[in-house]
Amino acid sequence: MERKKRELGIQDAFQERPLPADLLRDIFNQFDAALLVHDVHGKLLDVNEKFLQMFDCTYDTALGSNVRDYLIPHTPFARPIFLDEASSDGHQVFQGRGRRPKDGSVFDVEVSQVR
Repeated sequence: MERKKRELGIQDAFQERPLPADLLRDIFNQFDAALLVHDVHGKLLDVNEKFLQMFDCTYDTALGSNVRDYLIPHTPFARPIFLDEASSDGHQVFQGRGRRPKDGSVFDVEVSQVR
């Protein structure tokens, strides 16, 4: 019960004073995993610096593309899986292949997707 009160207090504090956008960007870029945000059609809306390094692309190039340009689902997934197909809790993990559009090189990836 005490933990729930603390969590609600933290939630209230963030609602009263949202985090500055530059701080959120710094946190997003601190992850040691490639992060991407896409819409239900696969259009990339945002990526972090690790994504840019891993896929050898620029931020502007990434934002003008689709998740299909970077991820090749591995069997048994014959096609990309998008947010509207995630489980009821909104989370899905699968193995796939990453592809660098610049040179076509392919590498193994684990994809964790949250609605």
